[in-house]
Amino acid sequence: MAFIEYQWRRYLKYIFDQGHVHTKDDSEIQEVLGYHTQILSPINSLWVNGEKGEELFLNGIRGGTFNIPNYPIKDEALYKYVTAWDQDDMINCDNFVYTYPERLFNYPINQYEIIKNRLLNNLGSNRGVAVLYNPFKDGEREDIPCLNWLQATVRDKKLMLHCMFRSNDIYGAWPSNMMLLSYLGIKLANELEDVVFHGIDYHCSSAHYYKTDEDAVKKVIGVE
Repeated sequence: MAFIEYQWRRYLKYIFDQGHVHTKDDSEIQEVLGYHTQILSPINSLWVNGEKGEELFLNGIRGGTFNIPNYPIKDEALYKYVTAWDQDDMINCDNFVYTYPERLFNYPINQYEIIKNRLLNNLGSNRGVAVLYNPFKDGEREDIPCLNWLQATVRDKKLMLHCMFRSNDIYGAWPSNMMLLSYLGIKLANELEDVVFHGIDYHCSSAHYYKTDEDAVKKVIGVE
């Protein structure tokens, strides 16, 4: 988890230093177009395979062990967000325009099962992909998924999740996004024989924070 916090601070500092002001939906953002990084072993010593690793990860989140200073989402709220993959109301999308679990598990096809079965049949496959943007639903909507695409690859018994965000609020959402994907990676690795979750290969088209959050961002990155 310390590595997610480190990457978050580094990411925000890069946007603060190198970004440009852009108006998005009538709000000013500080933005960088095109960003790529890899987040390896974000929970360090707890990054173990099997159900024990999953249990330690979730207990750590619920108990506040993985709270990040100056990040607004923590404790029970963070736990509920990260475990969205397990919640029927999130998969069935009962109260939202869309959720990531709905798009992965209920597109209406179950794309998670497709990824898992491809890797079970051929561990070295590059075909374990899922699309979370649905043009049949999202073409006319204002509220569409920020996370658009996922791929799972395994090399040397290490699972990497590759993700593509069309847009990402780095101050307000990025750490919880990475924890959500980390939990998905742990779950998937647990279903593959002798595979461990290695990390996240992250791509973003519009990486930004809202200018209204800039004072909070300065506190995070240590700028007066």
